Formats: sequence, C-alpha cells, structure tokens
Amino acid sequence: MSTEEPKRGNMRIEIGKPIVFEGPRLTGEPDVELEKIVDALQAYRNAVQALVRDRYSGVAHQLSPHHQQPPNIVILRCVDGVIVRYEACTEGKPRIRYGRLPETLEDMAPKLSDGVVHVPSNIETYVMPDFGPRLQGLRVNTVTGAQEEIFTVRPLVIAPSQLPVGTALPPPPARPLCLASIVNQIDLELGGAIGQAERSTSEITAPVEQFVATGRHPLEVGWLAIEIYPILPPAHWDAAAAPMWAECDLLARIAQENVRDAALRTLDGRGASRRHYAELLAEFERLLAGHEEPVHQFLKQHPELINPSFEKAWSKLQFGKRKSDFVFREPHLDYELVEIEAPHRELFREDGQPREPLVHAINQVWDWIQHVQDNKREVEDKQGLVGISAHPRFLVVIGRSSGLTDENRRKLETMASTIPKLRVLTYDDVLAAARANIERLLGPLGIESNMQLHYFR
Repeated sequence: MSTEEPKRGNMRIEIGKPIVFEGPRLTGEPDVELEKIVDALQAYRNAVQALVRDRYSGVAHQLSPHHQQPPNIVILRCVDGVIVRYEACTEGKPRIRYGRLPETLEDMAPKLSDGVVHVPSNIETYVMPDFGPRLQGLRVNTVTGAQEEIFTVRPLVIAPSQLPVGTALPPPPARPLCLASIVNQIDLELGGAIGQAERSTSEITAPVEQFVATGRHPLEVGWLAIEIYPILPPAHWDAAAAPMWAECDLLARIAQENVRDAALRTLDGRGASRRHYAELLAEFERLLAGHEEPVHQFLKQHPELINPSFEKAWSKLQFGKRKSDFVFREPHLDYELVEIEAPHRELFREDGQPREPLVHAINQVWDWIQHVQDNKREVEDKQGLVGISAHPRFLVVIGRSSGLTDENRRKLETMASTIPKLRVLTYDDVLAAARANIERLLGPLGIESNMQLHYFR
C-alpha cells in the first residue's frame, strides 16, 4: 500500500507548469480502491528505473521521457475514469500525488493535459476549449536572418470516454487497457528537394537531392506523459504484475524506434558516411586555427581530403635535400608532389609582394623538379615511384583565404603559371574542394536545420 498519508487540499493547474498542491490537511478513511492504482503505478515506476539502470541502459536514449528518469506521478480518479500525469522530478525524491475528483474526464482531461487531450462524452456537441500549445514551422534565411512562417498547428488528441461496447478486458496480470496514452514528443516528417534556383539549359547538374526531414520536439506543457484509463475492477491494478508491464512497454518502445531508424537508414544509405565526413571537415577546420604539424598528421590520416582520387600515398619522401609532405599516385601512374605550409602563414605583404614562406614553397618545387629530372631512375627504384614522369604535378597548400584580395589571387595564379602543372591553394580552397567532392557523392553537408535530413535520389 502507499506509504503516504491521505490528505485533502487544492490543486493549482497552470499551462506549461507542474501541478502545485496547496493547503493539505489530514482526512479520514483511506481510499483502498484508489491506493490499488497508486501501488501498481509506483511498482511500475520502480521496475522501469531498475531496467533502465541495468538491462536497457545502452538504449535509454530510445525510451520515452518519463521512462528515462524517475518522474513525479499525479493520479486523479474522476467519476468516469482515471487520469495519470507524469511530470519531471526537478528536485528531491520523485513523488506520487493522488486523489478523487467529482468531475468527469471530459472536464478534467483538457485542464490536466494543457489543452492537448480531450475526452468528449459526445463528440458532436463537444465545444473544443481554445487553449493549448502550438507548433510553428519557420524557414530562416541564414544570410539575412529573415523568417517566414511555413505552418502553425495545434496538436490535439481526441480519446473515447469509454471502451467500445463489447471490448473484452484481458484478465490480470495483463496491463490495464488505456483509453489514451501519449508522451510529450511530437515526431515531425517533412519532405522536400534541393535544387539550383537558376541554371542555363546546357548546364550539367548533379541529380536532385530529395530529402525527408525528421525531428522530435517537446511541447511547451507541464507533463512528460498522460495516460487515461476507464474505471476498471481493482484486481486489474496488480502491483506484482507491474514489472512485467514495465518490460513490455520498454520493449515495445525500443522495437518502434528500431523500425523507424531502420526505415530511415534504408531510405538514406549514405547517412552514416555523410555524418562521418561532416565531423571530419569540422575537425579539420578547427585544426586550421593552429600549427602546421597537427594539420600534417590529420591529413596523413585523411589524405583523401587533399586528393580524393589517389590510389597510393606516401608521406615525407626525400627528394635530394628536401622532403615532400605527401606524394600521391593516381591511376595511369600520374604523380602529385605536395608541400604544405602552416595555415597561419600570410601569403602577401601589404604592398602586394609575396612573403618569404610562399616564395620558399615555390622554390622547393623547383628543387623537386630538378632532382626528379636528374635522378629519375633512382626516384623510381629507391622511392618506389614507378613510372613517374620527369615533370609530375605539384601542389602547394599554404595560408588562409581570408585577407586575400582579387589582386593577390591574380598574382598567385601568375606565380603558379611559371611552373607547369603547379597549383597553389589555401587551406580554405582545400576545405571547399573536399566539401564539394563529398557532397557530390553523399549529399549536402552544410544545411542548417533543427531537424535531421535524410537524402535520397
């Protein structure tokens, strides 16, 4: 039986807030029938938390909000049914409050659910109360910050006031039948497509990326879950059976989540790879704020960010007195030698003349050319660069794009043109090229949304 003494008092119900109980005083005889419900739901809560701490700890994130942490429970027995409201426990030990009300489910369900759940005795004459949370969808221009409303909806649940005539109640120890059971999580799914706003008729474009956007959003209400039960015989509220109810509920929720996740993975088979590379590019961008060596080690682990089409790669190969940071071999024995300088290096002075690190990097390329031309056989035999031409391709990666003027860019192109097959790129150029290559294969990476996007073609 419940260990709390029965009390009488007032409830203060405010939209979006937990119920407040005021002015309690001791009453007379305990309510044995109601306490059967209290004991069963208390045992249910304890069983759920035992399972979450132990057997299902690894999948706790898949569970309903009122299962992830022990909630406060409010149990109110109306004249024609029982309303159970689960609330977040923000301090102290989770509690159970309960009592009888002279009102009907039709009267109390909207008040206790903040206008979400309605139990009309006659749907044809029922007047829907005009209060409750709304969900608003906005499209935001990330450049200007301008917002445009797409939709506004009011979530409503209409529950029957009694079980359908002829419904056979499963005998104990089966879980008591609900008229309604909802959690404070709204799952949204929106469909769309990403395409170019303007293009010429002769332009070759990538396939249109269609998507399904999914999101799970809580309502601005004071509860985690609401359950509504008909009046059932007391034997159906069997506290000894509560652990079985708890495990069945958790398994049902986990199975539902797994089915949903599997369907989305089937729809978007590239999703895991896209998330991996999005995190990879974000880490690369963070490293660019620091020194050269961590960047070199990162690119050594992920050389595809520099050259997405290589079939073999080397790091720190010796060419005469100088080493290359990377050498890439592409199909058909096409080689590229790469020199990387620190991201913080500035490329030009204020007067427009190249700074020493840029001049040094290009001079190093000249030294490589001379060494390969003079020692081609040795380079092939000792370095293993079989089939390298006397004049392979070269890449210098140095500095950042910020601060480069149009004139600097033109001068950079002029300097690179003095050596055939030489490219000079900033780290931002490398990052942009890597992002474009990944998005071409895996779908967009940089679209900002508070929903998860699943792409398909």
